[in-house]
Amino acid sequence: MNIQQRDPNLLAAAYTDLLTAAYSHPAVQGFVLWGFWQNAIYRNNSAIVDNNWTLTPAGQQLLALVDSWATRTMVTTASDGTATVRATLGSYALQAQLPDGTAVSTTFDVDAATTSEPRLVRLAVNATPSWTVPGDVHISSTVIHANPGAFSFTSYDTPYNSWLNGGAFEPFMFRTKLLATATAASTISASQSSIDGYNVWKEGLMDGANARVYRIVNGTFRLIRNDTVPVGGYRASGWSTANALTTLVAANCTVFSEYFDAWWRAGVPYYYAVLAVDVNGVESAASNAVAVNRSVVTGRPAGLVNTLLATSAPSPPNPLPAGTVPLPAPTNFRLVSADPTTGMLTFGWTAVSSAQLLGYRVVRSDYAPAQQRGFGVDLATTPSDPWLYVQVQIFTYTVVRCDLIHCLPCP
Repeated sequence: MNIQQRDPNLLAAAYTDLLTAAYSHPAVQGFVLWGFWQNAIYRNNSAIVDNNWTLTPAGQQLLALVDSWATRTMVTTASDGTATVRATLGSYALQAQLPDGTAVSTTFDVDAATTSEPRLVRLAVNATPSWTVPGDVHISSTVIHANPGAFSFTSYDTPYNSWLNGGAFEPFMFRTKLLATATAASTISASQSSIDGYNVWKEGLMDGANARVYRIVNGTFRLIRNDTVPVGGYRASGWSTANALTTLVAANCTVFSEYFDAWWRAGVPYYYAVLAVDVNGVESAASNAVAVNRSVVTGRPAGLVNTLLATSAPSPPNPLPAGTVPLPAPTNFRLVSADPTTGMLTFGWTAVSSAQLLGYRVVRSDYAPAQQRGFGVDLATTPSDPWLYVQVQIFTYTVVRCDLIHCLPCP
């Protein structure tokens, strides 16, 4: 459900009525806000945080309501050490002080499944804590202890997340899963975001890593091949879609506005270009590139509007039919203006004249065009048996594992 109201006080009142009604119903287990910041929400008249990251009246009212529903109380136990508290659903921290002044504590959850009868929480008075402070882990290019020996470590991202796209943290180890998008003897082709971690992982990151190719065979998860990534085998440099672009720039438009995100590096050049896209989704070569240093201003500027198509380009045939001729690359790509106050970048180019033109895609990279090697992972060996190739199948994927002790310093 969306609540849209231009008057901030009326919006706050509407949030109060809706959340109070929902909270009072036994079927409601919680609230999910699908967006909250005015600059990153589909209907910004529903925002609870404004452009400057200040709570709106609606946001203030929402937090006040949630705070008022929290259970905070102090009780004295009976002679048998028990005490009764009537509490709302949620997560709790319980702390008790013993007659000798010792403090003991525990945490627990109260949910709908535990409220059919009184919930009993036992506090282990004689328990010896297994830790005194949370662990603090740092990963850097400096090897502090070459062989730390056996140890155990539990992190928030547990090891099973190592099998998800994007990888996860494990002590001295990094793993990531790459879904094959093309069949090749010794190259893993995958989506750009899987290869470069959304513009975070760079060239050579997993050089020297172990690679395993898995496939589902007759309903069984099967290891097909073990290999390694040679020096120079991890390629993560190429064009990615510009930050402010969600669909194609319309065919009748040759102007595009862009902005910098806060996590981009300052004081280094970012390269921009534009490609023409035909009605089959086939892209032209990139135009001439323009280098722009990141402004100190970050985030989507107020008033940033681009003329876009209603839909994205279709996926082009793979492989392209013989004789396919892409459109010519746009020319005269240039930086029209750069506003140091808002961080707004505006680019322009000369239109491509073709009845097959669907639109334009503006692209960005932190590698100069001459340095770009594309996105993929090359393997060290080339098997003679095609069965051992990296193949495009629904259940074929590759796990690349990088032992950080051995491959440091990573770029």
